[in-house]
Amino acid sequence: MERVTCIGQGQKLLNNFNFQLFGGEIMGLVPLDSYGLDEFIDCVANNRQLLYGRVYIREKLVNTYAVHPRMKNNVYSILKDENLIQGLLAADNVFLIREGYKGFFINDSIIQKQLKRLFQEVGMDINTKKKVKHEKTAHRYHSF
Repeated sequence: MERVTCIGQGQKLLNNFNFQLFGGEIMGLVPLDSYGLDEFIDCVANNRQLLYGRVYIREKLVNTYAVHPRMKNNVYSILKDENLIQGLLAADNVFLIREGYKGFFINDSIIQKQLKRLFQEVGMDINTKKKVKHEKTAHRYHSF
């Protein structure tokens, strides 16, 4: 995001906001309050209309104040543990309940391997075969 300004409810919610995230990085945001947080996520994921600024994804301009292309980007966020389905395994929550999943058959061993690989890449050691409700709260927030 480059110098993004957006308005909501008659107020500037993001004002000359800059943000960079590089391939392979995982970003966790811990805001002081929720002021502008939904708008920030909407700018990145859904190309919210901007008053000023630009949004790039993979070095491609996907949104600018001059053009308003309201479409979804390949960006997903998991905000709180309330978004998790407590009776499912961690891998099911990460891979299957996301918007746009089109699979009819679920190969449990493949999604387990993918999640283990993902957790290893970020240095996390979490049992992927446990249901979310049996995970410690810290693991739920840390991993999802």
